Amino acid sequence: MKKLLYFLIFIFLKASFLESYKILVSFPVPSKSHNILGNGVVRNLLKAGHEITYITPYPINDPPPNLRQIDVSANINLMQDNINIKTIMEKEVDLKDWKFFFKMVKSINRDTLLSENVQRLLNDPNEQFDLYMPEWFYTESHIGIAAVFGCPYIWISTVEPHWVITRLIDEHLHPAYNPDIQSSSSIPFSFYERVQQLTNQLTMTVIQLLLVF
Repeated sequence: MKKLLYFLIFIFLKASFLESYKILVSFPVPSKSHNILGNGVVRNLLKAGHEITYITPYPINDPPPNLRQIDVSANINLMQDNINIKTIMEKEVDLKDWKFFFKMVKSINRDTLLSENVQRLLNDPNEQFDLYMPEWFYTESHIGIAAVFGCPYIWISTVEPHWVITRLIDEHLHPAYNPDIQSSSSIPFSFYERVQQLTNQLTMTVIQLLLVF
């Protein structure tokens, strides 16, 4: 009798550990650095036995049977040819130009949602997901996908935590004590640097509201 009890407990625990989920992962930014993180997330979820649907501009060759890919490779055309490590390091491209940056973000987000493959996924009444895991890239407009499928979501960020991210779960970080993600200043700030941090937050917030949402 005791052996039977142990056997049933073993089967129950094994079944619970083997439970898999249908997860929608989205990394639509046409950049190899973003793609590396996205592939890492997908790879580990696949190893855990989950069934993954992956929105990506760089489809994986010879995918395993539990991976379905939604191709948004047309997004690559949205990234200008002159945006690369060399031009950024040599200051030929200024990513601190928020107006330019958010126009690019808006284009990537819009074209991803309107792409034929994504629209086919969103409009299929038979599609169901247990979890949505999108990359956060300076916009929250595509989080509506979680509502479409009636599932929870988990944000994934490719950068360190900063005020633009923390506001998603709480409030803006105080600019007098927390540097902006693109700031070269470090705490403790001078009075001028505190004003500069506040100005950066206000400017970025306004431009984001006008150009992205």
